[in-house]
Amino acid sequence: RDLAPPTALHTAESYALAWELDELEELGSAFYDFLKERAALIAADVGATAMVGSVIALSLCPSLSAAAGSIVASHCQQLVELDLSGLTAIDDVSLADVAAHCASLRAICLNGCTGVGDAGVSALAAGCVGLSAVHAFGCTRLGEEGALALARGCAALATLDVTGSSACSDAVLLALAEARGPALVALGAGGAGDELTDDGVV
Repeated sequence: RDLAPPTALHTAESYALAWELDELEELGSAFYDFLKERAALIAADVGATAMVGSVIALSLCPSLSAAAGSIVASHCQQLVELDLSGLTAIDDVSLADVAAHCASLRAICLNGCTGVGDAGVSALAAGCVGLSAVHAFGCTRLGEEGALALARGCAALATLDVTGSSACSDAVLLALAEARGPALVALGAGGAGDELTDDGVV
C-alpha cells in the first residue's frame, strides 16, 4: 500500500515511524501531522509498540536530518530495503544505527549521501550480512576500507555501485572475485581514478 503522498514519504508494504518523530524538527508541519496519524493508525491495527516495515524510501525528503535514519531503523527492525538517497545529512552514525537494528536488510541506496564514509559502510557490512545490493553512487567519502568490508562480509552481495568514489581498488576487485565470483552481477566503479588498474580488472 502507499501510505504517503508522493511529495513526502513513499512506502511500499511498510509500517514506519512512531513517537520519536518530534526529533525530526525539519519536517514540515503538514507532513509531520500526516506521519503521526499514520503511525497511530498502524499501531492500532497491529497492536504494536514498535513499527515494523519492509521497504522505506526517504529520498523525497532531502531536508531530513541525520536522526531520520536512526529513528526509522529503531522502529522498523524488519526492514529489507531502505532508500536514503540524496540525504546529505546521513552519516556514519546513522548507518551504524541501521546496522544495529536492521539485520534483515537486503538492499540499501545511499546515492548522493556525501556524509557516509568507511566507518558507516563497514558497520553495515558487519550488521547486515544479508545485503545483496548496495548503491553508493557519489559517496565521495567512501574508500577501499568500506568496500572491502562489503566484499568480505556480505555473502549475498550481487550488486555494488560505488561510482564517484575511491572505493573500488584492485584489492576490492580481488576480494569480490574471491567471495562472490559470477554471483556478482553488477558493479559500478566509474570515477575510481588511480585506485583501479588493469591488474584488478584482469
